[in-house]
Amino acid sequence: MVGNNPNFSKIDVLRCFLRLERNLSRQTLSKELSLGEGTIRTILDILKSKGLLLSGKKGHSLSKKGVATIDSIKSHMSFPKETKFEQVYPGTAKMGFLLKDVRKLDNTHALRDIAVRNGADGALILKFDSELHTPESGYRLDYKKTAL
Repeated sequence: MVGNNPNFSKIDVLRCFLRLERNLSRQTLSKELSLGEGTIRTILDILKSKGLLLSGKKGHSLSKKGVATIDSIKSHMSFPKETKFEQVYPGTAKMGFLLKDVRKLDNTHALRDIAVRNGADGALILKFDSELHTPESGYRLDYKKTAL
């Protein structure tokens, strides 16, 4: 046996990376991400090997390359925030984020499946082409009263 299979996903690496805009310890990251310290150590090693992370006595922080990468990500998407879609699944908590400059949006069911595999109860993917709608379904709903 060569070693253990990793028990984290690319999404976990991204979640960890995005949290490092402030100095954090491995223990804090472990707690915030609900991942073991060994898993966090491996993720941090991956980020360090890519030149995205610096480690010191005060914890882990982004390198100049890491800061530039975060800035690039932020220029293409908003970070998740709570939304109010009361007409869609009333009484449930909802989070939303905005992807900018998306040219093609196919296989939204695959995107939903990724969200569910990573802890979401479901995902509603909307597209704006002069009006907000659900791609691939043809279903139209007036979202004007919905706040993002």
